[in-house]
Amino acid sequence: MKIIRINSIHPLSDPFYSLFNTLNGNDLSYGKIVNEIRDNKIYFPFSFCRNMKKLGHQSWDIFYDFLELQKIWCSENHEKVDFQSYDWMYKCLEKQINFYKPDVLYFERSATGFSVEFYNEVRNKFPFIKVICGTISWELTDFSIMKQLKCLDLIFSGDALLAKQFKTYGINTEILYHSIDYELEDIKKFNLEKKYDLVFIGASGYGFCDSYGTPDHYHRFYDLIKMLENTPIKLWSYENKISKKDSFFYDIVRIFKNFPNSFLKLIPTFIPKLRGAINFSLEIKQKKRQIPWSYNKLTLIERYPKRVNKSIFGQEYLNVLAQSKISFNRHIDNPNHGGNKRCFETTAMGSCLLTDRKQQLAHLFEPDKEVIYYSTIDEAIEKAKYLLNNEKIASEIARNGQKRTFKDHTYFDRCKTIVKKLQKYL
Repeated sequence: MKIIRINSIHPLSDPFYSLFNTLNGNDLSYGKIVNEIRDNKIYFPFSFCRNMKKLGHQSWDIFYDFLELQKIWCSENHEKVDFQSYDWMYKCLEKQINFYKPDVLYFERSATGFSVEFYNEVRNKFPFIKVICGTISWELTDFSIMKQLKCLDLIFSGDALLAKQFKTYGINTEILYHSIDYELEDIKKFNLEKKYDLVFIGASGYGFCDSYGTPDHYHRFYDLIKMLENTPIKLWSYENKISKKDSFFYDIVRIFKNFPNSFLKLIPTFIPKLRGAINFSLEIKQKKRQIPWSYNKLTLIERYPKRVNKSIFGQEYLNVLAQSKISFNRHIDNPNHGGNKRCFETTAMGSCLLTDRKQQLAHLFEPDKEVIYYSTIDEAIEKAKYLLNNEKIASEIARNGQKRTFKDHTYFDRCKTIVKKLQKYL
């Protein structure tokens, strides 16, 4: 089986370009640059090609929206693409598909970036493609995207309830939980000295919205404030400064400013945003939510500059996890979503995971033995203090969680599942 895995560098374009600029100064080939990106572990999962080779299959990683890297590929393979054109990403990708002639196109969290027309054109132009599939592990609130996803033969989802949602739309879906993209021997190469008591690494929730324009990490933001005020937690966090162009109010201005030319184009995106904003406002009025962060101008980094650091990725991110006694986790606001990557990365690196209780997590990690669950932020604070005062218990839970992760939740295991499911369609 020959597989092209199509990746996107969004939203990690800064670390990608930082590494690329360093590597490109050494005049490396396309293949060596891709290998360096994998070795630096900026994106996940990075061992797809390595694992597929172990399982007897050929595969290639392509970062379809990485302009400079795609230019290098075209230059090395004597392919001409107009990189000034609006559709250079798709034209370049088509060149690569024709070059490698894969049996399978595997979109790694990038399937929604392509139109129905693109999928239809690829099938017609390249009859050697037998399967088009992809991974999606986040809730979709913009259901117009379902038309694109129906073009795929199969979707892998790390969320059981999301998979059920896809199936109601007639989309073939298989469960593929998140995992750790390491072997146990790799962990020993990290600095494992515990220098941090309690950490959180990830988006704080400031400025993050779903496709309706409604904050979807809203509760995480306020939970982190409570953790900062009541525990010695230290944060490395990404925060998205609010732009007026992201608000539905700006959509109103655009509609009337450009009326009637842009009316039909903007209304489909404006209506769901308006609906989301109304629902959000009603919840605030009913005191189910606090005042949204959009009215609080300060980010967490601005509020707590000595305890909140800028975000980290790749090796640096994993190093901090490995050096932490306890790692806090909080999923997005959707109560049905559970089992994010942070759960598996934390346990694999030997840190005690303190995470919000989710229905589908119970069979992945045993409560109070392999991880610690909480139902409210007050309970999280109480359990964090208990673990900090009982380091032996925290260490034992961390060891148990690590054993379970490397027993049942490695990416090599997930690749076996991918191959098994794909073979049904070949």
